[in-house]
Amino acid sequence: MSSVYCKTALLTRPLSDSLDTKARLDKLNIEAVIAPLIEISFIENIRLELDSYQACLVTSSNGVRALSKTSRNRSIPIVSVGAATADTAAQSGFMNIDSAEGDAADLVALVKEKFDPKKGTIVHVTGSVVAGDLVGDLKKSGYTIKSEQLYKSDAVDKMPELVEYNLRGKLLDFALFYSPRTALLFSELVISSGLGTYCNNIIACCLSQNVSNALHLPFSQIRTAEKPNQESLLSLLEI
Repeated sequence: MSSVYCKTALLTRPLSDSLDTKARLDKLNIEAVIAPLIEISFIENIRLELDSYQACLVTSSNGVRALSKTSRNRSIPIVSVGAATADTAAQSGFMNIDSAEGDAADLVALVKEKFDPKKGTIVHVTGSVVAGDLVGDLKKSGYTIKSEQLYKSDAVDKMPELVEYNLRGKLLDFALFYSPRTALLFSELVISSGLGTYCNNIIACCLSQNVSNALHLPFSQIRTAEKPNQESLLSLLEI
């Protein structure tokens, strides 16, 4: 039995993340148009000895997926930036998980609350592109942090045909943006393709003000989530 959708939303997140969001949109009777602007690839042949760390920081679900491939240790304390990342960690078998339920600043605060800088090094799982200075902020508070790049996040070099088709056809009601990088990349690709005027019927929904600030297109509206999590972002679709 096919679903009858009442609205359509563009998802530009990496594929695994977009599929997770699609499942949520299906329940809201919103059709997802998936066109990732960032491609994730895991770095092979890395093995982490997690027993030597007091905790592990992860700021994305892709970080958790990469971590799962590098170690069988599931008892190390995981500190995640938000609920979606924490859920991925739980699904991957990690047993000791704390979520900051916010952004990088909230993650720093949670680390300070839960962990003593004198009790050992904390490992930070990263991709090839790192936003902000989480490590620097923690080092200022006396923590020893080791960053481990476990995956690559490469931007596409041209506008996906599916996006152009939906823009030209005025087929999109919403466009969801989860990171400043993706928002800026989308803006650049739309402008370079001469498609800017085709955004004026679309409502952009952004995870944070930093994401909203990275958009440079004439959307009909730009809405910003009250809290930097998926629950808050998806609530923007119901306004």
